[in-house]
Amino acid sequence: MVAIIILSMVTTPILIRFSEPLSRALLRRSAQTRAPDSIHQISSELEELTDHVILCGYGRVGQVITRFLQPLQIPYIIIDNDPLRVQEAAIAGERIYYGDARRTDLLKSLGSSRARLMILTFPDDGDALSALQGLKHHFPELPVLVRTQDDGRLQQLQEAGATEVIPEALEGSLMLVSHVLTLLDIPRDAIEASINQVREERYRLLHGYFHGGQSRKLDKSGAPTEVMHPVVLAPGSHGPGHRIGDLGLEVEVESIRRGNELLSSPDPQMQLEDNDIVILRGSVTGVEKAESLLLAG
Repeated sequence: MVAIIILSMVTTPILIRFSEPLSRALLRRSAQTRAPDSIHQISSELEELTDHVILCGYGRVGQVITRFLQPLQIPYIIIDNDPLRVQEAAIAGERIYYGDARRTDLLKSLGSSRARLMILTFPDDGDALSALQGLKHHFPELPVLVRTQDDGRLQQLQEAGATEVIPEALEGSLMLVSHVLTLLDIPRDAIEASINQVREERYRLLHGYFHGGQSRKLDKSGAPTEVMHPVVLAPGSHGPGHRIGDLGLEVEVESIRRGNELLSSPDPQMQLEDNDIVILRGSVTGVEKAESLLLAG
């Protein structure tokens, strides 16, 4: 009896500590046992499906998308790696399969070669980038829309072949801006033109921001985030008298404030002057190097 009591006291905290991964592992096993999600079965079930949308990830965003696709009678299939979510959605009547969207064989079984669009709604941008690279390698003609949390890997995803990248935080900011301008009685046509211009320029206007003392300057992978930083060119600095393009800056000059005038996206041939305030945009390390170059050469 004493041994049983001691053993239970030792194992209980361990079971509580690892209860979530243990439950997920058990659910995954049960889901795989019950669900007909083998590659052969999926291929057989979807062999007649064409011009469909493949939705990778069925979280909040994915579920919102399907609510708009259903009334339009646009065929779609879903893949998700949460066994409990797959089970619940399947019971509700959704055509959903359990699996990892980074698996090429699974993507082929979903009819990616016949699909109309692929949508990646992963919460982790690294997973989205990994899946996108595999997709574009095997299905280069398939349009892929990627939803991200922010613009941390926007350029990487675009270079990897994403047809569209939708940063959720930036789109939320654009929605807020449209409401602000509406309340300021700005004409709707002017608001739509401004918002559309930002989207056409791939959110360039919204990239980077001024970091305060509490801002986190590294992302989850340890890579430097994009920041904006102003540099004042006091008389005697290296920058005045030089053209921007001749300085060899490895970051982008977002704008220059000269007196009361703000010069956005200045030309590389523009010559810097004393007391200019140069707003730099780039990685933390790159901005620091550019600031040193502008001030000391």
